[in-house]
Amino acid sequence: MLHTINAGTMAVVLDETRTKILLHLRRDHQKWGLPGGSVDFGETFEQAVIREVEEETGYTIKVNRVFGAFSNPEHFVFSYPDGNKVQGFMLGFECSVIGGEAITSNSESLDVQWFPLDDMPENLFENHKTVIDGYLTADTFILD
Repeated sequence: MLHTINAGTMAVVLDETRTKILLHLRRDHQKWGLPGGSVDFGETFEQAVIREVEEETGYTIKVNRVFGAFSNPEHFVFSYPDGNKVQGFMLGFECSVIGGEAITSNSESLDVQWFPLDDMPENLFENHKTVIDGYLTADTFILD
């Protein structure tokens, strides 16, 4: 079993009316979550979030702003089905869709949907719910 530290991204992507949020059903955990993931070697955080959102959802996005930094081990230690554990050091990005279309399924996602902010799925990652709630209620940069 490996324990590693990982730099990553999370994208809050709202629809044009700002009433729905983009989530994907992760193949590895079969839970809904924000699109995002690891920063590859030689890549910036912005490049990583753009790439990850497209890989996981099919949408092309633009980054509007960074809204938070997340590293609290109570929320950001991930256990994978293979037993490996990762502590994520994540930047949260507010993003907008500029193209593409939702995928139906691929190696990372089983489904992609827009959910009303007041009616998100029950099997949403708890730490992603924390990020979403922080994004929606914080009036300053979030540091968790």
